[in-house]
Amino acid sequence: MARTKLTPQIAHSLAVRLYAASGECDTRLESAIAQDAVYAYRYAFSVLKSPFPEAEPVIAQNPEWAYRYAMNVLQGPFPEAEAVIAQNGYWAMRYATAVLGLLTFDEINRWKGKYLD
Repeated sequence: MARTKLTPQIAHSLAVRLYAASGECDTRLESAIAQDAVYAYRYAFSVLKSPFPEAEPVIAQNPEWAYRYAMNVLQGPFPEAEAVIAQNGYWAMRYATAVLGLLTFDEINRWKGKYLD
């Protein structure tokens, strides 16, 4: 019988069910979850309810999930992700206003200018 590969989706599903049943996190599942920005964010937000450092390099590569991670998990700046976020107009604007508290286009453009050539 072939073994099923432990994908981030499967690991996340197992972790959520385990947490719901026992209130405990299984760190053995975390390395699989940490390979996907979406499931890593969801795990940090809904299970850990705190930062997930092992997954931050992966989350930082996706502007949407990096923004959501900064806003909802870190509840503050995510410097490691700012260069990627700044490349995406929509998520850059959301991050700059909601996370960094920048209010004017000049402030936002100065922030983006640190990362854009």
